[in-house]
Amino acid sequence: LSASGGRDVFVVKLDAQGDAEWTALLAGAGDDEAPSVAVDDAGRVVVGANVTQDVTVQGTTYTSAGASDVLLVQFDAQGTVRWSGLYGDEGPQWVRDLDVFSGGAVVLTGSTNGRIDFGKGPVGQPFEGVALDAFLARIDVNGEADWSKAFGQTTMVRGRTVAVDGQDDVITAGQFTGTVDLSTVTR
Repeated sequence: LSASGGRDVFVVKLDAQGDAEWTALLAGAGDDEAPSVAVDDAGRVVVGANVTQDVTVQGTTYTSAGASDVLLVQFDAQGTVRWSGLYGDEGPQWVRDLDVFSGGAVVLTGSTNGRIDFGKGPVGQPFEGVALDAFLARIDVNGEADWSKAFGQTTMVRGRTVAVDGQDDVITAGQFTGTVDLSTVTR
């Protein structure tokens, strides 16, 4: 693989002996990173990345609306893209972690300094110098949003990690300043 500009994202699937089965390149002009990856029971691989300008995913090019947007890509077990999407506004957004449900849906968390719309309406606060707001979103196995939420606080709240338990309940953790009212997590 060869980088096309700044830092690009690679994905590689290794077999049990450590040999590469397939690779993928998520490449663009800016500096991109992939802080999260998960695999479901069917062998589908989902990658959460942060992109800063444009990024090409197996022939489809996305352009970031702001300083950083969230890119999700799901590959099938053989490394072919099943679906992908770019989410964000003029403010910076970052994915930090994701996990998968038993049926293959994806849950992700991160932070937004603006609004982010996964397909069910924007969550977060308008980009006007507000503190970071944590978000959670569930994306179904076909790449469509089931739901998304933000914490809606005026202090800094960052989504850092997320997990799905055996009953498909979502557990998340993060960090905050000042106070945070977790009963106000909004749709």
